[in-house]
Amino acid sequence: MIIMHKSKIITIIALIFISGCSVPATVTKLDDTSYPSKPDDFNVEVLESSNIERSFKVIAIVEREITMTVGKSVKQSRQIAVKKLKKATRKLGGDALVDLSTNDENSYGTFDYGSKIKGKVIVWTGKDEN
Repeated sequence: MIIMHKSKIITIIALIFISGCSVPATVTKLDDTSYPSKPDDFNVEVLESSNIERSFKVIAIVEREITMTVGKSVKQSRQIAVKKLKKATRKLGGDALVDLSTNDENSYGTFDYGSKIKGKVIVWTGKDEN
């Protein structure tokens, strides 16, 4: 009977890890304008707003939990979270994702349970100044 309880616990833990990979990004829209979604192959750039020399408008803030994935490093788990933020950016019609930040990175460069990554979704508003 104890073995059956252990197997149920293992199953529950496995389901938690599997379902953790499908957590969507949280979106806070800052603009009532609807922008057409970008295609799946649209390259969403990740930039720092201080380095941008074009006019842009922030249309949303996207945030997602950094889910530690079995068999993946912290860096790989963060990259997966960024991919999800890029997907949300495309869905919102954004051109780029700027000022990515995490809420809970410690001095060792690792993340604790519940760590989140967020960024601002922008659209270009003027002609390229470069």
